[in-house]
Amino acid sequence: MSQLPPNPPQGGLDDQSKPPAASPALVRNRPASVQLRQPATAGDTSGSSGGADQSTQALGDALKVVYRFLQFGMVVLVVVFLFSGLKSVKEGERGIRVAFGKAQANDLTPGFQLSLPQPMGDILKIDTGNRNITENDQFWPAGSGASRYADDTTLSRSGRNNLDPIQDGFLLTGDLGMGHAIVSVSYGRDPDRVYEFARAIHPDAEQAIVFGSVRRGIVRAAASVTIDQFRKDSVMQAEALRVAQKSLDDLDA
Repeated sequence: MSQLPPNPPQGGLDDQSKPPAASPALVRNRPASVQLRQPATAGDTSGSSGGADQSTQALGDALKVVYRFLQFGMVVLVVVFLFSGLKSVKEGERGIRVAFGKAQANDLTPGFQLSLPQPMGDILKIDTGNRNITENDQFWPAGSGASRYADDTTLSRSGRNNLDPIQDGFLLTGDLGMGHAIVSVSYGRDPDRVYEFARAIHPDAEQAIVFGSVRRGIVRAAASVTIDQFRKDSVMQAEALRVAQKSLDDLDA
């Protein structure tokens, strides 16, 4: 008797692994898992799409307000920059208007003056008031305390009968006398020549230049008088002033 297995079903062994087909009745009665809707129109504000449109509109309005503030701020900054060249020249001062490194006006009177904003332009203000300086070391003996500036009699009793040329200052007169001096100087810048001053003298070097001219004038004045004339302030002052002023004039100051 034959032991062959019965004939396999039509389609081979693979057909046994497939799931059974669904019943048409079940397919018709099963609810849909995907729901299709009509797209929302421009006037439809209901649902989640309407909320997103409102958020976008609010964000756009906020950006417009910020943009307007930025425009206003930029206009204000431009106006402030243009008027930053407006400066006040006070009483006792003279101004020089400078544009692109060149002087445009040399004698601006006190009041509000306008120039190009920095760094394109500027107004240099020159103080024409008097200034006082004192020279009490160059031509006076070294020391400290009130006794340093005592009169001749007190100094002669202090026990010092010699001078150290390195520490002590002194002046030699025309008759080889030796004297000491404390100098007080009052000077000012010529209001009619502020441009020449600004061109020739740097403000940081001004006091040193004046001191140097005054010292030169005092040395020349002392060398041209006797010790008796040296004691007369009027004689010394006139000659020292003449020499010091000539030194400054030679500098075109």
